[in-house]
Amino acid sequence: MESFGVLEWTMLMIAVSNSIAIGWSYAAARWLPTSATIQDRKTTLAQFYERLPLVLLNVGLLFAVSFAALSLFEGLFSWESKAWWVVAVQVVAVAMVDDLFFYGFHRTLHENKWLYRHIHKIHHRAYAPCPMDYVYVHPLEWMGGSLGIVLGLVVVAGITGNPISAYTFLIYSGLRNIHELDIHSGLPSGRLASWVPWFGPAEHHDMHHARPNSGNYGSTFLWWDMWFGTRATESTERGTS
Repeated sequence: MESFGVLEWTMLMIAVSNSIAIGWSYAAARWLPTSATIQDRKTTLAQFYERLPLVLLNVGLLFAVSFAALSLFEGLFSWESKAWWVVAVQVVAVAMVDDLFFYGFHRTLHENKWLYRHIHKIHHRAYAPCPMDYVYVHPLEWMGGSLGIVLGLVVVAGITGNPISAYTFLIYSGLRNIHELDIHSGLPSGRLASWVPWFGPAEHHDMHHARPNSGNYGSTFLWWDMWFGTRATESTERGTS
């Protein structure tokens, strides 16, 4: 696995996940019936084409920024083998740090009127999101949000006193991409989501898109919105903005 390094795996992950996001979004806009979605509306084909240029710009920037950063810092990652449970604990720890950062960052983008008007409002043009809308954002938004992963990896490395595990980074990055596609899919969560305590299902984030000022600022875990009093209630009207 070392012959195919962190840089190569990351570039492949970006290519695959965003190809899926764009292809899935096109198929949903063209063929998915509204009756299958969480809201009583969905992304239209016209909206798909309208958003695609910004999505492609951000994917290109994501490739460039990731390539530059990992080319400089790939030496900080270690391929040393670890027990599966150690990697699992590290992945959960990174997820908690990253999601707490995301909660604060995301809430700030809403509560600071200038930031919302000039940066985050772009993302909320997608009232009924589709998978590629996870990267339908102002470039500064995804760049700022990505700092949570870096912070999580640094915290875990600092606590353990070991180099950053390549396995932890790649597994968490892959799971994070899958989760982003899921919560922006517009589709009801499967049964698996109900089996994971405090895990944020697609309905949690979809409600945030339907009513941007209702709360639900966390992404992966529900507890941040519960603890800080920003969880949207189930009485939020379906399909309204």
